[in-house]
Amino acid sequence: MKRNIVLFTGALALMICLSVQAFANGLYWESTRAGREGKGNGVSKSYYMPRMYKIVMEDNKGAVIIRLDKEEMLMLNHKKKTYQEMTFNEMETMMKGVSSQMQEVAKQMEKELAAMPAEQRKMVEQMMGKNLIKKQEEKTVVKAGETKNISNYACTKYILKEGDKDVATIWATKDIDDFKAMQQDMEEFGKRMATMMPGNLEGQMDRSIALVDGFPVRTEMTDGTTMTVTNAEKRSIPVSEFEAPSGYKKEKLPVGTKGGN
Repeated sequence: MKRNIVLFTGALALMICLSVQAFANGLYWESTRAGREGKGNGVSKSYYMPRMYKIVMEDNKGAVIIRLDKEEMLMLNHKKKTYQEMTFNEMETMMKGVSSQMQEVAKQMEKELAAMPAEQRKMVEQMMGKNLIKKQEEKTVVKAGETKNISNYACTKYILKEGDKDVATIWATKDIDDFKAMQQDMEEFGKRMATMMPGNLEGQMDRSIALVDGFPVRTEMTDGTTMTVTNAEKRSIPVSEFEAPSGYKKEKLPVGTKGGN
């Protein structure tokens, strides 16, 4: 369950970059993700209606639904034909527990590092990565001005920064009009996620994306991961698309969340 949440927040941080207007008939789009070597990992499918969002994962084994209107999230397992339902309050309880554990580990690591000789401490920091033990800096977005044609859209380059360090490159277009409504919906969810787990990259990215002027067509992360929109179209989407499918069995939440006790 926790793995699903972590994977989804990572996906959300990228999929937020596809924010578009809440058309009366809704919106459907597809995107591809590629790793450092450029190898593709399949196509993910997304559906949007005002206050409702759904992403079908690349392997088509599952999906995640966000219902801002109900303040809940559904995690679907298509292979097992099951689903889990979690309110934002229950998610907050779980995420704060994870955050608290991580902070305790970081404090213990800092104590142990402080007691080490300088050379040994430097070696451990290099092996583990300083980002695991340092406080994350504020995320900002800077317009770079460079332009490029991506997926037949004229895009402008933006840089997402953490302090002075580049975190991601975002290519956004103004060829797709009126995208603000969905952007605002997903920014709202991003802010809620950020309060659940303060300092996390995904939550700060969600808030920073609001500063991008246009429809972000591609996001390039510094770890080599790239997400690119390949197709987007207005589509009439029934509310049933944002609910658990008929015949799916509801599973209990993990122990530690309000609904899992």
